Amino acid sequence: SVTFVSEGGSGQMTVSNGMWFTRSVFIGSSGVSGTLTVDGGTSTVYSNLLVGSSGCTGTGALMIDGGSLFVTNAAHTGTLVVNKGGVTVSGTGLLNTEEVVATNPCPANLLITGSGAVWQNRNDLLLGGATNSDSLIISNGGLFVDSDSAAIGWSSTSPNNHVIVTGSGSVWSNGFQLFLGTLSGGNSMVISAGGVALNSNGVLGANSFSAGNNTVLVTDSGSVWNSGTLTLGNFGQGNSLMISNGGAVVSRTSFVGQTSS
Repeated sequence: SVTFVSEGGSGQMTVSNGMWFTRSVFIGSSGVSGTLTVDGGTSTVYSNLLVGSSGCTGTGALMIDGGSLFVTNAAHTGTLVVNKGGVTVSGTGLLNTEEVVATNPCPANLLITGSGAVWQNRNDLLLGGATNSDSLIISNGGLFVDSDSAAIGWSSTSPNNHVIVTGSGSVWSNGFQLFLGTLSGGNSMVISAGGVALNSNGVLGANSFSAGNNTVLVTDSGSVWNSGTLTLGNFGQGNSLMISNGGAVVSRTSFVGQTSS
């Protein structure tokens, strides 16, 4: 089955303390806004979930506040696509996805907030695909675990995207690589107030000479960026890393200006 949350008119849907199974979900399609809220029970979307319409004419909101939503199947396929709007995981909510993609020329906002809020992603997180000012915020003890890699600003037309990890217990964990500025520049990451970011390989200004002027700020006691290998300026100029007020960066191997900085 296919579920449309708003089709021709604005709509809202809430799943509370029950079980819901569907093949695909469209939130905010056809030029209207829609909201899907999961605040209890277990829900499964075993193909794709689209937040907002592909033409940026409809805005979607996915809210997980208690309960669990799985966007996956036995073959580990299925994608959460954020076209226009946002995804919020809060309270004791659990969101489990295979891949997260923001590809459209309209802002996408991802928020994980609260000590019981967890977002688990099996494959890549691609943020900033065809626009600027996409955001990922992890706050107040929220947890985002990505078993693969994350690319922020992964298209040449998508600069100025933002990541914030803030508050004690807030963690962004990537199993492999974190690219800040894959093909576009002006992206930023701020780790503050005891937030933690983890990855095996971190790169600022990854794959293009236009991917410059990316910044990372690690500030306040307890704030840590732990990157096994850290490259500051693989390509592109003006990339910077700032550490202040007791923040810490831990790296086994570091490169500064590897190609051009």
